[in-house]
Amino acid sequence: MPKPINGSRAIAITEEEGVMRGVLLWLLGIPIPIIILLYVFHVV
Repeated sequence: MPKPINGSRAIAITEEEGVMRGVLLWLLGIPIPIIILLYVFHVV
């Protein structure tokens, strides 16, 4: 198998996947403490 001449493309893809995964985890993680706080203060 010949090595790809432009190796930066693979690095960019992995960085994008890492950022997307981080954003997804952040979006999933944000509502949980808010829901707990609302529950504690009997808002829900």
